[in-house]
Amino acid sequence: MTDEGPLNRFIGERKYTVDMITPLFKAIQSVHSEYLFDWIEVQVNCIKDTKELFPEFDFTLNKVDGIGSKVSSNKEIIFIEVFGGPENTILKHVKEDTEKLIKEAMCGLITLLRDYLDKDAEKAKNICVYMMQCIGDQIMLSQICLDKKHFYKISQIKFAMLPFSFDEVEKFMGVFELLDALMVGLAKQIRELEELMLASSTYDVPIIRDWIWVPKNLSMWEAIEIIYKDFSYKGLNHEN
Repeated sequence: MTDEGPLNRFIGERKYTVDMITPLFKAIQSVHSEYLFDWIEVQVNCIKDTKELFPEFDFTLNKVDGIGSKVSSNKEIIFIEVFGGPENTILKHVKEDTEKLIKEAMCGLITLLRDYLDKDAEKAKNICVYMMQCIGDQIMLSQICLDKKHFYKISQIKFAMLPFSFDEVEKFMGVFELLDALMVGLAKQIRELEELMLASSTYDVPIIRDWIWVPKNLSMWEAIEIIYKDFSYKGLNHEN
C-alpha cells in the first residue's frame, strides 16, 4: 500500500469512468432492471427531439459520458459527465462541461414532458431529470425541473467522496446514500408522471407548451451562470 492507497489516482478520464464510476450504476441496473445505463460517448436522442420542437435550437454537442434511460418509455432521464481523472481535473473544463450537462438534462426534461404539452403546467413543476457530475474524487447529484414560464430550477441534492484506499472505505456510505437519493427521486418521478398523465387537458390555465423553452443561440446560453455553492472546487487544477 502506498501513501495514495491501493488504487491509482493518476489515471485518465476514460479509465476512471470504466473502473470507478460505471460499477456503481451497474449495481443499480442489476437490481432495478427498468433502468438501463450506457457509457462512453453516448448519442443523446433527446437533443434531436428538442430540435423538432425548437428548430432554431443550435446545440450540437450531443454525446455524453454516461446516460440512464427508462426501459419502458426509452426516455433519457439521468445524465452523467466525468470531468477528467481524479487528479487531473481542470476547473475551466468543469465549468464548460457543467453548462453542457445542463443543456443535455434540459433537453431530457423537455422530451419527458413532450407527451403532455396540453396539461396544466403547474402539475409539471415536481417532475425532475437528474444530473450526475464526477469531479476529481467527488460525485454530485443534481436535478432540473420546470419551475415557471421559461425558467428551469437546478438543485443540488447530494454529493459524496469516492474512496481510493482501505482506510477511506467509510466514504462508500456517502456514495450509497447518494445513489439511494437518486432512486428515491426516480420513484417520485414515476408518481408525478402518472398523476400528470391522468390529469385532464386544460385551456384556461398556462399549459406545459407555454412554459418549456430553450435559448436560441450560444450567446443566450453564455448569459446563464450556474453556481453550486455547496460544492468544493478545492484541489482542482485552475490551468486553462
